[in-house]
Amino acid sequence: MRLPFIPREEKFFELFVDDANNVLAGARLLDEFFRSYDQRERLASQLRDLERKGDGLSHDIGQKLEHTFVTPFDREDIHQLISRLDDVLDFIDSSEGIAAAVSSAQRCSTSTCSMVSGGSQVTS
Repeated sequence: MRLPFIPREEKFFELFVDDANNVLAGARLLDEFFRSYDQRERLASQLRDLERKGDGLSHDIGQKLEHTFVTPFDREDIHQLISRLDDVLDFIDSSEGIAAAVSSAQRCSTSTCSMVSGGSQVTS
């Protein structure tokens, strides 16, 4: 019988699953965002909430990483995993913002649409 002298933290995997499920929920919401034009504001708000939740999960995993002596796999790999999951949610959130801006611009007629941005006026 082998007794561990240094306990190994197993909660990391639960946090990874929570983070991955949050990213999946964000991807599904983005898909719904593109399919449901009439609900885009509600969906955009939900996407922002998921992005903030993802930031919190990444922070929690990072904190656990700092305070755990033996990790389930290499520290750098854990850091890279949470960083990439956060990047995916950031891209999803950015995609929603870009799509909303493009959608607004497309609703303008090409002969009369003017957009004021940063103090300058652009007319088409």
